[in-house]
Amino acid sequence: MQVRRRATRPLAYLQRFPLDTVKIDQIFLQNLEPGATDHTIVGSVIALALAHGLGFEVVAEGVETPQQLDTLIDLGCDLVQGHVMAPALPAPAAGALLGAPRQPAGLSLSGARAPGPPS
Repeated sequence: MQVRRRATRPLAYLQRFPLDTVKIDQIFLQNLEPGATDHTIVGSVIALALAHGLGFEVVAEGVETPQQLDTLIDLGCDLVQGHVMAPALPAPAAGALLGAPRQPAGLSLSGARAPGPPS
């Protein structure tokens, strides 16, 4: 009984704090093949009350391949960060980007697909 009480305690914090985003760590994106443990964990985080059920936005970090991007889109992930979207920038380029006029925050993935090969 004691173990169960301790295991659920961190989930109770989701109700107490003014949270609006759940971030999926890159470690869970290693094997997103259907049926794999990572696929099940990521899908559950997105689908269950831990994310969309409580009105949270879901962000996946460290997305590196078009296959990961496609799977995250299929699972209903809202936003992604990683090399599949843009490579890391050197400091001067990052500074120029930060000084540029702002674009709308985030990239909505609804209906988006990973880019295909260049034509």
